Amino acid sequence: MKFDINALIQKQKRPIKDKKQLSAELKKTIEQEEDPRIQKHKINALKKGYTPEEAEKIASICRSYYKSIDKMQAELSEKSMKIHEIFNEQSVKKGSWQQKYLTDFDKYVSKCRYCLNSGLDLPDEPLFTDYVPDLIPVEEELNQESAAAGMTLEEYIKKEYLFK
Repeated sequence: MKFDINALIQKQKRPIKDKKQLSAELKKTIEQEEDPRIQKHKINALKKGYTPEEAEKIASICRSYYKSIDKMQAELSEKSMKIHEIFNEQSVKKGSWQQKYLTDFDKYVSKCRYCLNSGLDLPDEPLFTDYVPDLIPVEEELNQESAAAGMTLEEYIKKEYLFK
């Protein structure tokens, strides 16, 4: 990434005693950063007149942010690979609930990547249980039983199934 050290020196809002020393500080601040995304933030901070120390604080915040984003991207990729292992595309019948879930999950992954790169909120993940036809009647039956008992579904399940 190219940068004009003289322009950065002129942008500094502090008194400059030793132009050579400041030049070395600015260059070191920028070049010690390996991640080009963070290097860009450092250069922008220096262009706005921030000191090398302030630019480093900004870079530290950016590092944490990008570390989180990278972790979420990796988790998303891992989950996507697992889903594709479970639903081997060759064995999934066209028009089946498995194919619908796989298609919707792939759309979800694409939307998540876009949102992560854009700083937007992530969409809701498609729930596997919404696609399995055998689970729908059971869920309806549990809803009816919990309503008859005058409880929420969560309360009913805890009382009837979890703590017996």
